[in-house]
Amino acid sequence: MSVLAVTLSVILGLLLIPLVLPVSFQGKVQVKNAFRGYGEVSGLGGWIRLYVAKEPGAETRRYLRLFCWEKNLAAGKAKTESKKQKPGAGRFLDVLNLELMNAVYRCLIRLVPCFHLEARLDGEYGTGDPALTGMLSGVIAALAVEQPRVRLNPNFMEAYLDIEGEVKGRFFPIVVIWYTVALLLSSPVRSLWRPKFNIKKFRVREVVKGV
Repeated sequence: MSVLAVTLSVILGLLLIPLVLPVSFQGKVQVKNAFRGYGEVSGLGGWIRLYVAKEPGAETRRYLRLFCWEKNLAAGKAKTESKKQKPGAGRFLDVLNLELMNAVYRCLIRLVPCFHLEARLDGEYGTGDPALTGMLSGVIAALAVEQPRVRLNPNFMEAYLDIEGEVKGRFFPIVVIWYTVALLLSSPVRSLWRPKFNIKKFRVREVVKGV
């Protein structure tokens, strides 16, 4: 085996190490009139750590640690409100169908146990659209079967969000990547992004031909 092959194998192995080692996370959140909470994700025994905290009326605090390098990440500039109308529940329902819901549901059923979740959530939620709230409540109920401390009640009358809770767990990044890629390549999801990709590809070819 050549020196180049050995070097590439070592580099590839080093790149794969963070993907096969467990990553732990924990967080606490309270959402009512305002959002407050914190979250922390760490891996490699704490050598890689990201901490995010938000308090009402204050900027989001972000802290990143990579081995011996530590950095307080400044909050980004506030984005100006776009004049374009934000996509509402109607536009979301346009792409939502039973086949897509089943694909996402199957992915979540396989993926959620991989996170070894310990959650406590209490509160009430509503999207303002009874059909969408009903779909969401079904998914939450199915995913919370093994989480007796998750008590979220749907509100079918109005858009409403009042949630408080905490969560912690751990996962292997390579497993999450595997299931996420499988979902993106499934037929229902692929039908959403493939036309846009084909349009961009067509535009690139037209530009090249015009040069």
